[in-house]
This record gives sequence, C-alpha cells and structure tokens, in this order.
Amino acid sequence: MLQTGTQQSASPAGGPERYLPPSLAMWLTTATREIGWHSNDRGLCAVCGSAFPCERAVLADLALSAL
Repeated sequence: MLQTGTQQSASPAGGPERYLPPSLAMWLTTATREIGWHSNDRGLCAVCGSAFPCERAVLADLALSAL
C-alpha cells in the first residue's frame, strides 16, 4: 500500500466523514498526508533523511491499512 512520489487524496466520493466517525476521518487524513510528505529520495526519506521507507511512512501505511 505504501506508494512513493504521489500524494493520494484522502477524500473518496462524499469524503471520509460520510463513512467514518470524525476521529477516524482525522487519522485517515493525517496518515495520507504523512505518506505524501515522506517520499523516496534516492533511498532516503525526503523529509527526515532516514532510510526509506522511514518509520513515519511505515506507521502511516499501517494506520491506513487498519482503516
């Protein structure tokens, strides 16, 4: 599920609020934003500089998988 180089929209038709409670919709938006920010830059995370995929990108991917 982890993708690099492209930012995905967190709003399916009608937005996440239509299907999820507000707290889960917030987590969905945050996780999607983190995956978009933390992208692969020649094997390193473009934001935090650690080996890609960095811990934040992996945790965001796991959060999206849980939803």
